Amino acid sequence: AGRGDADAAARLWLLAAACRDQVQAFVDKGFGPDSVRVFDWAMQSFEMTRLVELEADNPATLGRAYATGVSNAGVWPGDGEYGEGPEPALRLRAVHFAVPHTKTGALLPFSCQTVDGALHVTLNAADPLVPAALRQRAADLFVEAVEALASEALREAPAALGGGLPRAALALKDWAPHAPGALAALWAVWAVFSRAGAWGDLWASWARIWEAGAMDVDLAPLKFWALFAVAHPVLQPALWISEVLHSGAWPGPLLGGLVPASFAVVNVAALGAFGASARLRGAAASFLAAAFVSYVSAGVASEGGLGAYNLALDDGVHGCPAYEEVRQPSMEGFDLRKYEGRWYELAFHDWTQFAEVGGTRLDIAVSQGGDRWLDDFSVGAPSQRAAPKSWDKSPVANGAHYLMQGRVDTERPGVLQESGFGLVFPNFIVDVERDASGEYTRAIQFQCLERGGVRVFEGINFLSRSPEDAPGQLARMHKRATAAGLDPYGTGPGQMHEVEHPPPGLIPVDNAWQALWRALGVDKLLALAEQALHTQAEDILNQ
Repeated sequence: AGRGDADAAARLWLLAAACRDQVQAFVDKGFGPDSVRVFDWAMQSFEMTRLVELEADNPATLGRAYATGVSNAGVWPGDGEYGEGPEPALRLRAVHFAVPHTKTGALLPFSCQTVDGALHVTLNAADPLVPAALRQRAADLFVEAVEALASEALREAPAALGGGLPRAALALKDWAPHAPGALAALWAVWAVFSRAGAWGDLWASWARIWEAGAMDVDLAPLKFWALFAVAHPVLQPALWISEVLHSGAWPGPLLGGLVPASFAVVNVAALGAFGASARLRGAAASFLAAAFVSYVSAGVASEGGLGAYNLALDDGVHGCPAYEEVRQPSMEGFDLRKYEGRWYELAFHDWTQFAEVGGTRLDIAVSQGGDRWLDDFSVGAPSQRAAPKSWDKSPVANGAHYLMQGRVDTERPGVLQESGFGLVFPNFIVDVERDASGEYTRAIQFQCLERGGVRVFEGINFLSRSPEDAPGQLARMHKRATAAGLDPYGTGPGQMHEVEHPPPGLIPVDNAWQALWRALGVDKLLALAEQALHTQAEDILNQ
């Protein structure tokens, strides 16, 4: 027998063993009599004979919906000898029986009974549906298959698969194709259950919001949280692929000055392999899904980089503080007009921002009436530190903008109600530093969103009029944040992400990749969005 026959035989014997075990369990639990009672009840209640007649009249099957059916009565009990005396009066040689199928049944119904070590087979097929010649051919093939399976070589089929592999090893061989998916599932389960306490706290926090009746009708806080919980891990594969692409390790010329030829060849081959193999696609999808679950779980457990990806709700202290609890004496006589202009973000604790970006700026403007606030928030993505090989290939390497707007509490000009991401949340200017002329040089902002006594989001920004971190500047800002009582909300050691800024005077990036983005119209799309933002800003500022 060939290796293919041995492989098929081994699987059949394993299947047979499993079937035997299941039937034995069925019998041991006493399900046999109950199944007969259920069948009898069904025959009376559902007019089974009528269903049989309907199937017999089915023109698609002619009452033969199944190609082959095998009824095996098993081994005849005893030795088959009957009668008194030294010579039995009767000796059972064979048993042949047939399952009636006048109207419906299998096209080729085989009936089997083993007597005295011999298997006796009866084929009772309907004529003329199965002519005599076909019946004989079917019977011969059935016997050949049984004899092959019963041969010594294939009864020891596991040996033919690798030198006497035990049944467990053979089962493992069958399981091997599913191993990547199973391993990925185990990874995802471990990622969640190893942080079960954090997930439980998260669930309890959302539950408290619902129980308090504080959840928005449109679920805006939950959508807000979910948006950034998903956005951070989704960004990682793109950055990784970009760094691999531009690592300099790929030989050969650049196609169009963009992609190494060898990288393109590898990608075409990989895409071809994924297109041809559903198993490979499934394995890749499983591991990507598991990686996603693991990444989010780390964020939920406050292990994902506390500055940019701390997804825990209400950790540290509960709820949000009142402005008066964090407002510093430096805010006496605060003039919002003097706060206008450009600010550079030096560090943040804020999961709406990404640790991979750099050059973050805030251009602040106040409306003529002094009651409206605009924040033109711009970033360059990614930063040189996060993507040293590919940062200048990004379509937003020269910056992208997002407009935040809000209302000013004219009685407390350091308190803003800022709108963004479908929500309105307080933005407190907590502390400012002044130079000798009284101009604001550094500031600390604190945003906090609360529902039902549960803090859903906190954002803290260390801002400076200069992108350069003067010696000791961040250390002083940390001390001032500590004095404001912000450490439990995210300014403690290791909880702030320091923002990388490009060197002063850096000219706009222009290379083959930027030419490609221009050819695709990305620059026009960004310019159109920025123009729309400025138009909106002018409308608000003129109010």
